[in-house]
Amino acid sequence: GIDPGRSGGLAFISGHEHHVSPSSWDVQLVAMPEDDEDLQQLFTTWGKPFSHVRVHIENIPKWTGSAQFAKRTIYGASIATLYGQFKFSHGLVLGLGFEAQLIVPVKWQNVVGCRNTEKLEKNAWKNKLKAHAQHLMPHVKPTLATADAALIAIAGISMDRSAKRY
Repeated sequence: GIDPGRSGGLAFISGHEHHVSPSSWDVQLVAMPEDDEDLQQLFTTWGKPFSHVRVHIENIPKWTGSAQFAKRTIYGASIATLYGQFKFSHGLVLGLGFEAQLIVPVKWQNVVGCRNTEKLEKNAWKNKLKAHAQHLMPHVKPTLATADAALIAIAGISMDRSAKRY
């Protein structure tokens, strides 16, 4: 799973084909690398042993100017960074021959059962997501940077199972 952006992260998961419970999966969580070459190296190294790789990426809508995202206003440079990281990640996944599945935040949050119905502020919401990821995968230690990616991956795997892709 990919949570694009400077404060985002990556979740590499294997073993889900044979084990239903996320607590049995092999999970590697990584904060989003600073540069594109490091991101490419991670994906190249991680994906090599597998004949088929499906990557679930948080879908970022196209914006101009300021925008509302996750109930907060994001301005010019931040939008450019977020959208640039999203487009690079998506292109990298496709360029390496992996299958890319885009998933909007409301969808993955619904699938994993963690919505911001309380209208929590950003830090409280991020902490709630981290706690939820830890609950679903007690054998790993998600951080604020990697929790969304872990939940995106879990949601994607769950949706793939419902569609009988595994």
